[in-house]
Amino acid sequence: MLHTKSLTCSRRRIGKLCLAAGAVLVLGRQGRADEIYWQGSVGDWFDANNWIDYSQTNQDGDYINQVPGASDYVYVNNAGDAIINSGSAFAYLQAVCGGSSGTIGVTGSISQNGGSFTLVGNSNSIAALYLGGNSADIGYYSLSGTGEINPLSTYNN
Repeated sequence: MLHTKSLTCSRRRIGKLCLAAGAVLVLGRQGRADEIYWQGSVGDWFDANNWIDYSQTNQDGDYINQVPGASDYVYVNNAGDAIINSGSAFAYLQAVCGGSSGTIGVTGSISQNGGSFTLVGNSNSIAALYLGGNSADIGYYSLSGTGEINPLSTYNN
């Protein structure tokens, strides 16, 4: 009888440990910025098919397509142009147009004709829009119409 009780108790402990480990993995994932890359040529910022997140996969093991959120790094470095005509677009700490792909001479751009583009900072870092990562890289940001760019930082120096 003691042996059965020990076995039941061990199964409960293992179950609780598995639940705790799963919670740590899920909660540990929250708050971590993903690097989301523009893969479209010229297109709508809010079309998930124009973006790819190499840090996440679906159940088939394929990288997922998702529009960047307020906790994601944004890279437009494939000679493409991400267009914001309306709505609220976000990037966390940095949005890079051109550069940072490991290749010299990279271009990329964001064209904003409406809506808002918010660069979200935190208490340790200032949010930034980088235009070209190296001297040979070219990055563009165009603001026209009713568009607005909002640098939101809570940086404490």
